[in-house]
Amino acid sequence: MSGNSITFTFILAISIIIASVHMIAPDHWAPLAALSVSRKYSRSRTSRIAFLLGAGHAGISVAVGALVVLLGLVLSSFYSNALFIATETTLLLVAAYFLLNGYSERKETGKSEVYENSVLLVSIFPDFAIIPFMVYAFAMGSLKFSLIIIVFILSSALSLMIVTILSKRALGRIISGIKPNIMDYVISLILVLTAIFIYFTSI
Repeated sequence: MSGNSITFTFILAISIIIASVHMIAPDHWAPLAALSVSRKYSRSRTSRIAFLLGAGHAGISVAVGALVVLLGLVLSSFYSNALFIATETTLLLVAAYFLLNGYSERKETGKSEVYENSVLLVSIFPDFAIIPFMVYAFAMGSLKFSLIIIVFILSSALSLMIVTILSKRALGRIISGIKPNIMDYVISLILVLTAIFIYFTSI
């Protein structure tokens, strides 16, 4: 397997992991799970809503990432060098964002209002973690770039659907004990490790 294939496989795998880890955080699935119980939604209806919310959330994340890629193309005179610098910088900035967000969530109390509102916000507020991967993957060609986007959206949608359904079962009690800030710390660590991987495979 060539170096480019290894890098693509790595980026694809990390995109799946980021999407899945992000959706495990209770502030994504808990509001929908509670809503489905209170309104007595069937499992199939809950699954459809969760899938659409996850796909919408990921779709808007991809749209924001596409704008960043487009901006980079417009502003860059030396694309190859700028791409590497932009990827590394974005990875570290987004890692810092999740680290700080995790710290601020750790200090929050009274989550009920956040939980109630986030069932709508999950399909609106973008996941910045995918942006550096889109920037880096753009140089791999349109096919691989598109594949990473599709896999990210499907992974987000399926993860939210699965976790929401599991939340009604015994496993849900285990997952619900995971604080959202822990997931932010995990994502931050993944991004930093990815920045290190890309750095050493690009020099």
